[in-house]
Amino acid sequence: MIFEHPGLAKRIFHAHNRFDTRFPSQDKGNAVFTCHGFDGPPKFTFIMLNSFRFVPVCLCLVVSSAVLDTLAEEPFDTTFGKGLAELKARHFDASRALFAAAADSADIVHSPLNWLTAEFNACHALCLQGHNAEADTLAKDIAARCEAKLGDEDPLVSEALMHLAFVLRQHGHLADAEPVYRRNVQLLQAKYGEEHYLVAMAMTRHGSLLQSLGKLREAEEVQRKALAIMQKTGHENTPDLCLFLTNLAICLHAEQKTDEAAPMMQKAYDMAQVTPNSELTSAGAVLRRQAEYYRDTHQLERAEQLGHRALERLAKRPDINRARFFYLDTVAGVYHSILQAQGVAANEIDSRIRKLTDSPLTGTTAVSAQP
Repeated sequence: MIFEHPGLAKRIFHAHNRFDTRFPSQDKGNAVFTCHGFDGPPKFTFIMLNSFRFVPVCLCLVVSSAVLDTLAEEPFDTTFGKGLAELKARHFDASRALFAAAADSADIVHSPLNWLTAEFNACHALCLQGHNAEADTLAKDIAARCEAKLGDEDPLVSEALMHLAFVLRQHGHLADAEPVYRRNVQLLQAKYGEEHYLVAMAMTRHGSLLQSLGKLREAEEVQRKALAIMQKTGHENTPDLCLFLTNLAICLHAEQKTDEAAPMMQKAYDMAQVTPNSELTSAGAVLRRQAEYYRDTHQLERAEQLGHRALERLAKRPDINRARFFYLDTVAGVYHSILQAQGVAANEIDSRIRKLTDSPLTGTTAVSAQP
């Protein structure tokens, strides 16, 4: 059985505190982790397949016969799989119809992950077609139905809210996205308390949005709180911290607090240099924002290296991939501006970018739900 949604499963299972999650193998780009129930032996083995090129993340469930009946029925898988195939072939209307049928075959209460996965993909198909208003409406409906049917404490409600905020933000509706980010933080705080990894993740995304709205003082306050949570909850020396350091440093730089921003970004930069993309939380956002920072502070060698890494990473994904679709032009523009600042000739800049973006589609396609 295959479900597709960026980073969804790991966060859900971790959030429920119901499973023992491990990553014992990174062989051939596949992350394997075993989930245990409250009692008894392992019930599911999940394999995050990074080698599938036509979907952002594929999650394959290898299950024992004892729990087979608890999984979705075959019609959902068959219909959903056909929808993915049509999406890969860029038959967007056909894929949307199949995703809608798959969602209809799933019960939002008893099979919410199936339902949400199908709806998310239908929304993405609308985005790929440029039907932004329809995508916004669908994303709002998904979030509303999740809240109504599942209740505020279900982690899928948070996923639906993050999805809605992301779609609104990418379509330029920053003011509309802000209360969605804020509500997601509040729901997570109510469920997990003030100091929890998921709360910190939601807060740093909210802080980034506030900065985009020009609310720098509030953005700094939110980013400081998010970073403090990470430091208090055992993430001080983990790759996860890099995102939080980067986001706060960018905010401080925007406020011209350069004396504090510079050493903080240095620490984040050092972490990013020794961490593979696959282990770096929100790698695309981290690399792009660090590249922008070092471009703006005239440290162009670092900026070029980060910009190249960010663009190369993104360009390896297929053109229907969500991260590539929404961010390729932005990242290419950042890299272009860095090369231009270095004095590289215009034709050479175009050649370098074309060489990266026209490269064969190889490597992983796993991405975060958020930039």
